Amino acid sequence: MDTVTQYWPWYAYLGERLRAFEIPMWNPYQFSGTPFAADPLSGWGYLPAMVLFTVLPMVAAAEAYMVVHILAGIFAYALDARSTWGGSGH
Repeated sequence: MDTVTQYWPWYAYLGERLRAFEIPMWNPYQFSGTPFAADPLSGWGYLPAMVLFTVLPMVAAAEAYMVVHILAGIFAYALDARSTWGGSGH
């Protein structure tokens, strides 16, 4: 539930500001305004969120974001299973 109520609004705001070619330093929509770029949970500096929510509409970006993370997890698991350096696959 946190993803829908906390992260998606931040990522939508992030994409909105980046589409306007602005660095989102301040979020005027939370309380009476809060620092945005300084918040490590805002998505600022996280390339997948920055790219997906800037170039895609909100719903498509959220779906692509989940798919990217699922694929990254599958790839990491496959890489670990095939590794020779003694990961959890051995």
